Amino acid sequence: MALTNDSRELLGKIMAQLLSILALSTKAMTDRKFSELVQSMCIFLADYGSEKFLKKLVGRKDVEDAVSRLDMLTKEESLMVMARNLEVTHRIDGVVHDVDSNVKATKVLTEDIDGDVKATKVLVEDNVKGIQGVARNVDIGTQHILSVFAHTLTLEHIST
Repeated sequence: MALTNDSRELLGKIMAQLLSILALSTKAMTDRKFSELVQSMCIFLADYGSEKFLKKLVGRKDVEDAVSRLDMLTKEESLMVMARNLEVTHRIDGVVHDVDSNVKATKVLTEDIDGDVKATKVLVEDNVKGIQGVARNVDIGTQHILSVFAHTLTLEHIST
């Protein structure tokens, strides 16, 4: 899903704040004497050194303010993401309800078709029984005609 304009703007502010913190940190490093800088850089590479360096930065009001603004912006970003997730969740919920309605309608149509098929089956069975009855009657009629014909032939043969 694409970012909204508000999200883009907020991410821009966060990036600007991060750059501001980086600039203030760099300024704090360059304000110190060169020997302290070298020593800090060596210590900065270790975990202990980075913790010590951050403690020095935290003591500075401008850095503390910048970090506080960054914290506020990231909280705002979290709220925007949660609101966006809620919006998407509601949209998905609506789609699921639509699908559920379609499934129910399909079930009703299927039941109707099943009823029509059963009724057609009954009609076909009745028609087959009717045709079988007609066929029996035709067969009986044919046998009767043959019997009459055979009897007529016999009578003719006797009279000759």
